[in-house]
Amino acid sequence: LVSYRDKHNLANGEDNRDGHHTNFSENYGVEGETNDPGITSLRWRQMRNFVATLMLSQGTPMLLAGDEIGHTKDGNNNAYCQDNELNWLDWKKIPKEGLALSRFVARLTALRRRYPVLHRSDFVHGSKIGEDSELLDICWISPHGQIMLEAQWKDPSEKCLGVLLSDRIHSETANATDATQTLLLIFHSGEPDLHFKLPEIAGHSKWRFLISTSRPEEGEGAHLKNSGETIPIAGRSVEVWGLGKL
Repeated sequence: LVSYRDKHNLANGEDNRDGHHTNFSENYGVEGETNDPGITSLRWRQMRNFVATLMLSQGTPMLLAGDEIGHTKDGNNNAYCQDNELNWLDWKKIPKEGLALSRFVARLTALRRRYPVLHRSDFVHGSKIGEDSELLDICWISPHGQIMLEAQWKDPSEKCLGVLLSDRIHSETANATDATQTLLLIFHSGEPDLHFKLPEIAGHSKWRFLISTSRPEEGEGAHLKNSGETIPIAGRSVEVWGLGKL
């Protein structure tokens, strides 16, 4: 998805006629492998963006073996017939970038497991999570920290949005109070960096950093920001923030 704009299926013996003709992919300047540091850096970030979008989605995430280490299959999008190095995974030859991606995927998996609000058992409708709460199970936030307007949805220049997810998490401990989980997922597909205002939530004063595709080495809790504070968001990146001490 990030190294080849077109399919490369000649090895399948069908003159490149097999496989889907529309790849929905991009190479960012060079078709296939390259030593250009700018292109390779962007490709690895886009891989993190794609897997983050998948792991932060509701439903059951499905990840093809090898995606977690950046396995490309040399652009072959129909490699079912290739019982060779094109499909095999050599765990002893994974590049350092692939190992870093694998660690990032593991962090996303742990994040998803820890926060049930990311894998609800029912549909979200934009409804209140309780009679005593103003929080909605889902709402869409603009970079200004406000609920997105219809005009913003129709504006092609809008490249960034936030998804505010909230739910009551039932405690398994007797006599314990059910907890509320609220996460802010920020998706920015534009190239320029921008600033995003963290939403102001009544009764909550802090947002805690959880993960970012532009700063994959930064751990949870690396930043603690006030509600209403503006944070920088790198171009082509995904970030997750949690409300309060999650």
